[in-house]
Amino acid sequence: MSPVETVLDFMNRINQRDADKLAALMTEDHPFLDSLGQTVRGREKMRAGWQGYFAFCPDYWIPTRRSFQSGTG
Repeated sequence: MSPVETVLDFMNRINQRDADKLAALMTEDHPFLDSLGQTVRGREKMRAGWQGYFAFCPDYWIPTRRSFQSGTG
């Protein structure tokens, strides 16, 4: 899977509001950096975090109009 495909798949799983599908894309030590600069680390912590976020913001949605890749990766 290309980097762009990976990002689009991740966003699609967010839009499905499925924390289990999101967690399946994460490594065991997955790092998440929040908007306050704090890091949460770990697949299971992130699964629980996304479940809570989906409950708190049930209409959360990431629209995608365009995507592009820069560089050779």
